[in-house]
Amino acid sequence: MQIETRRAAVAQVRRETGVGPETPDDELDPRAIDRANPFYDFETVLSRLATPEQFPHVFASLATWDPASVDRDASQDDEITFGLGIVLDGIDAYVRRRTGQA
Repeated sequence: MQIETRRAAVAQVRRETGVGPETPDDELDPRAIDRANPFYDFETVLSRLATPEQFPHVFASLATWDPASVDRDASQDDEITFGLGIVLDGIDAYVRRRTGQA
């Protein structure tokens, strides 16, 4: 989803600025790409949706989260690896809970 929303954001910036596909992505305004990406600031959206009653661990984590600590220049490979790790950790916790494992 991250890759596709970034691609869509890049395409939108290209349309808005009239730049063709021959121009490399890194020559586009990164702030414009971020603003065009609906999931760029997803941590803030998630912090508004995660209630302490429904998601106590997520809420606690987001309560201490510092937006300045996010490396916006991290490579997409790093972001994919991180996201996949989060998903797999969640699946592991779900399976452990369902099977009664600690």
